[in-house]
Amino acid sequence: MVIHYWPYPLEAEDAPGSVHGFIDGLAKDEPVLFALVAQTLTTLGRDGNDLDSILQSWSERMKTKSCPLWELRIPPKRTGGVVRLYFCFDPDNHGGIVILDGEVKKNNNAKPQHEARAKSRCKVVRNGH
Repeated sequence: MVIHYWPYPLEAEDAPGSVHGFIDGLAKDEPVLFALVAQTLTTLGRDGNDLDSILQSWSERMKTKSCPLWELRIPPKRTGGVVRLYFCFDPDNHGGIVILDGEVKKNNNAKPQHEARAKSRCKVVRNGH
């Protein structure tokens, strides 16, 4: 499976709000979560067949009308927090995904700005970049 990261196409990996920037920060601030995310994304990139099992157990479709947005939780549950990666399926690559945004969630309250940003980015991806 091909996994792309916002901004997509990758014109500026270090652009403000880039997923690469989020993952780099995760490596510095939350090394245990970073290791789990890296392992999960490596597995997905290597063997897209795992996507179905991961989607069934680790993710959920978000209630959005404008764009089919998904949330992947790594790990599904964990004392001390989980990583939420917001993604959509890549319209240019059947079976691929575009990770649009991410956040570390340490309590029951999600940060609405991450979901809103992911929705906005999803529309850009779906409308041809």
